[in-house]
This record gives sequence, structure tokens and C-alpha cells, in this order.
Amino acid sequence: MKVGIVGATGLVGRTMLSILEERGFSVDELYLFASGTVKGRRELVFKGENIPVEPIEEDNIPYLDIALFSAGSEVSRRLAPLFVKNGAIVIDNSSAFRMEKDIPLVVPEVNIDVIRKSDRLIANPNCSTIQLVLVLHYLRKLSPLVRVDVVTMQATSGAGRRGLSAMFIEGYSQSPFQKDIFENLIPQIGEFSLDGFCEEERKIIFESRKILGEPELKLLATTVRVPVRNAHSEVVTVEFENEVSIEEIRNILGDAPGISVTDNIPTPRDADGKDDVFVGRIRKAMFSDRIVLLWIVADNLRKGAALNAIQIAERLL
Repeated sequence: MKVGIVGATGLVGRTMLSILEERGFSVDELYLFASGTVKGRRELVFKGENIPVEPIEEDNIPYLDIALFSAGSEVSRRLAPLFVKNGAIVIDNSSAFRMEKDIPLVVPEVNIDVIRKSDRLIANPNCSTIQLVLVLHYLRKLSPLVRVDVVTMQATSGAGRRGLSAMFIEGYSQSPFQKDIFENLIPQIGEFSLDGFCEEERKIIFESRKILGEPELKLLATTVRVPVRNAHSEVVTVEFENEVSIEEIRNILGDAPGISVTDNIPTPRDADGKDDVFVGRIRKAMFSDRIVLLWIVADNLRKGAALNAIQIAERLL
């Protein structure tokens, strides 16, 4: 089994590397790539062995069985088709292909069945989308969903190392954020569209509809960057078609793979480094038995990115 990671030196790439080892993924030969790398100058450790990180260019693409991409949309659009042409199944963590009609957008617990034997390129969803749709998928088994509202509180690790640095350094010159995130909140992630929604909000809305197979789902999102190191949090309000009890919700989510329901208040620190999506503060609206509020937290580098991609690969194999 020949496996490659494109973008191996980034936060998600390094998390992919550690999860491959943690889960005992079948790897006979491992190839690591990163843009801006000088040949022979960098190595990463996998199973106690130093693996060289190679520069990634069109002329040095090896044959691979699985290629995990986390190097940004521009690199994915340029190189992912070439890896596919050279024999690999590509699982891409960028937004480059997510909304293309014929490319599967997959959360394994929700819609692994959309992958066909002929598919060689599979999209990994946005981090905030993954933890949301995993919960919604099981909730809709109790009753059809009428409307979903979500407010996200997204950690700085979602913007890479520069995002983490900006959290600790006021006025950080290389900050990827629109405003200073040091001791601050920014209700904008990505550029605004003419409709007033920013890029991250549109990702959550349209990716969730595609993954759930509900193109008309009434879903609204407000995304907020917060000065938290790692793990995204979400306030989710769900309106059901029929009355649903708190006990039913706790039971179905408690039995769902990849979800942990807790009586304690799950926080980003609780979710950091964990694989599960944590759900707490489940309560009904005071004025309706069909409206339920939930608090959802998950590690955006693991289930929100690296782990989900590797779970897809595991299911394919």
C-alpha cells in the first residue's frame, strides 16, 4: 500500500501523519510532499522512521494507492487530477471540488454510500460542516428537519500556523484574519458575498445540503473566529416537523458512532486531541416542543479534517 500526504508539513498534514500511525493504517511506502520544500532538507517521523519531505511538482508524482491532500485549493486544482491520472485515489481536504456535482463529498458515518467504484477523487468537507452534519444525520431519523440555525465559534488553528500566532501576538503582521484576533472575536471567515454571507457560512449551508441529500434544507449559519487554539464550537437550533423528546435525542446521539453525549458542558479543551464530536446542553425552546438547542464541539484538525479523510480511506479499503 503506497500512501502519500500532500501538504505534509501543515497542521492538518501533520495530524494526518499521526493518525495514520495511531490507527495502524496499512502503509508499506509513505510519500510526503510540501510546497516550498527544498529537496533533501526536511524529514518527518513516522513509526520511528525519518521520512523525507519532497517538493511537490508536476514532474515528481509517483504512483500511489491513496493520496491525502491538504495543501490548499490552488494546489489541489493543479495537482490532484495528475495524481488521479497516475493511479491514485485522491481524498482532498480543500474546498476545490466539494460542490462539483460528480465528486462525492463525504462524511463516512453519513453518506459513504455515495462513493462509486469509479470515483478516484473524493472531497473532504469543511471542518464546521462535518461536526454539524454528523449530528443532524441522526437527529433527522427522529423527525424530518424543518429548519436549522447554527452559530460557529471557530478556533484559530483552522487558519493554520499564522492563525495560531495571531491569537497570541497583538497586531501580528502576518495574520490571516480581517481584524486583530488577539483578545477579540471576528464574525467573518472568508470574503463576503453580495448576499451578506461570508465564504465559511456558504460552505456550511451548501455542503450540509449536499452531504445530507437535502438540497432545499432551510439552514442558516453565522461563523465567528474566536481566540481559541483548537476545536470548533457550534450553537445549533433545530426545528423538527414533529415533537421530539430530549430522551429520544440523547438516546439516538448516544448510540451514534463518533458522537459523545455528555452531561457536563463540553468545551474546546475537552475536545482537543479527541476523535469524537461532543454534544451537550440539549434543551427545548421554551415556546415550542419541536425546537431543540444543542452545543456541539469537535477537534477541527482531527474529525474536522485529517481523521475524516483517513476514515474515508479506511472505508474504501
